[in-house]
Amino acid sequence: MFMTGKKARPSTEPMYSGGNIRDFPITTGYDLVEYTDFIRSHLFNSENIFICQNFHDGCFSGCFAPSKRYSPRPALSWGIWKNRHAFFEFVKEKWEWKNGRSLKIYSLACDENLGFGVFFMGNYGSRS
Repeated sequence: MFMTGKKARPSTEPMYSGGNIRDFPITTGYDLVEYTDFIRSHLFNSENIFICQNFHDGCFSGCFAPSKRYSPRPALSWGIWKNRHAFFEFVKEKWEWKNGRSLKIYSLACDENLGFGVFFMGNYGSRS
């Protein structure tokens, strides 16, 4: 049980403010997180959108924040694909109009080892 004894330990190490990572190292085994889980954790129950992302040397960096321009927040989708063909198929699927709506690429990052990380947002690039 985690902290209160009532919840299971989270899949990633909690972030603490006011401390230095050298003084409070991440517990072994909790130093990795899946791309999709990391994004979901920052968007779930929030008005945040994915502002930008970057892959460097197998590591990921991303910024999340609310936006007045996209409030209420439009439909979102994200994923990561190891190969170009699977990535293109997913983009094509999201791009096609369904129920009068389409998701457009808002942020894209690529790494030779990690693959293509993409974030889609509804109404992006339209006047609606």
